[in-house]
Amino acid sequence: MDMFINELKSAKLPDIATYLGLLVSIIGFIYTIWTVRQSKSAAVRAETAALATQRKLRTFDTISELSDARVRLEAIIKDLDSEKLDTAEKSLMLYRQSILEVMINNDSLSGLDSSPIMNGLDILGSIQIRIGRSISKGTKFKALNARRELVAEIDNVTKLLVQLKSKM
Repeated sequence: MDMFINELKSAKLPDIATYLGLLVSIIGFIYTIWTVRQSKSAAVRAETAALATQRKLRTFDTISELSDARVRLEAIIKDLDSEKLDTAEKSLMLYRQSILEVMINNDSLSGLDSSPIMNGLDILGSIQIRIGRSISKGTKFKALNARRELVAEIDNVTKLLVQLKSKM
């Protein structure tokens, strides 16, 4: 260290400029490394935030789709009550297709108990078949049991909605 100080005292102006240039270069290099590391961690945080936002948006979409499903089920019950069997049969088919897509293609439902809805799809399929038979045979459809099963499906969808909302 003494040798460096002695060298600095006896140095001429060009030598001092060389030492200062070296010092500025080292400080600049350290600052550049620090800046790159900060940028990388900011990018990682931004990516994490983007993924979290994407998951939340998917969850909102699922909540919206399940809420629409409840409305469709209520409309099917009204169709059965007013003996609009053709409309009820078609609506049941569309409901089953749409809810199946929601259940299969949605990762926001992972970890939630959606088995009652999946089981309900089978029950709704049998209602759809019974309605179809009643239409083709021209017999009166006994809507009381079907109505109970549809109400149970509404309850299942509602329970899943509550689980999904509490997950947020």
